[in-house]
Amino acid sequence: MLDSLVKREERPVAIIFWNTAVNLLTKDSPVVGRFKMLEEKGIKILAGKLCVEDLRLTDKIAVGNIATMDEILDFVLHNEVISL
Repeated sequence: MLDSLVKREERPVAIIFWNTAVNLLTKDSPVVGRFKMLEEKGIKILAGKLCVEDLRLTDKIAVGNIATMDEILDFVLHNEVISL
């Protein structure tokens, strides 16, 4: 799915990660390169700050930005949301 998303002209504004999904954005993640490609295509990659901190991953996030709940809510409230 990630490879297909990179190739499409239509893309989401942002992809938001929380709970243990923030592990996908770490240096050791097998898919971190794909998320870097999506970020280079203009998609905002956001990791929930509390989740990153709770899992002690602050220094291991390799792609995207660590976002507060206010930042995440801005995207959720002002854009169409699809949950996977």
